[in-house]
Amino acid sequence: PHVSVDEMAEEYVEEFNRVYESGPISLISVRGGSHIAYEMACRLREVHEADTLLFLIDPAWMQPPAPEPQSRGSVGGVVAERKPVRPSLLFRLPRYIVRQLRRMTQAAVREWGYRSMEPGQRRVAKAVRNAYLSYVPRPLDGRLVILLSKRWQTARLNLDKELVRWQSLVSHPVEVHRLEADHSDILLSSDLASIVNSYLDGRE
Repeated sequence: PHVSVDEMAEEYVEEFNRVYESGPISLISVRGGSHIAYEMACRLREVHEADTLLFLIDPAWMQPPAPEPQSRGSVGGVVAERKPVRPSLLFRLPRYIVRQLRRMTQAAVREWGYRSMEPGQRRVAKAVRNAYLSYVPRPLDGRLVILLSKRWQTARLNLDKELVRWQSLVSHPVEVHRLEADHSDILLSSDLASIVNSYLDGRE
């Protein structure tokens, strides 16, 4: 399998360019494919300079970029690093325990899922996960529409933070639609079709 999101997106973009002639570009993706679709949108926008519209249905969490180096200041001729003020240990401990328990639970569920796969499937699943975790997104000069199933609205504990993260990547305001359909049958939802078609009408 491909070892990075960039490689996956590059192959799909090559196939896309074989049939694309001109006009606005619309992409739609579900769950884990959001990383690949996002990178595709960035590449297609750069190459064709066309109006780009990206639909993400229940998108996966997009990794934030690596933290920037701490600002430095000169004190008495000596360059010193400014360390942020951190809360006391007693205040941080409960949050730390909750985060660790959540990570352990997620890791256990993921490992259980790996064990239920055939060896070949397991290697592919782990490679794809590593590719997603290592992907560093870049800004997109296009429109982003996020569609959330009922399950996604309740199961994602940091949903608001995730939406802010998406907004930080896109030049236009992110438009969010919260649907009543469940994650398993959202693609069959008439509401989903109606919303997508409302955006596509007039883009020819």
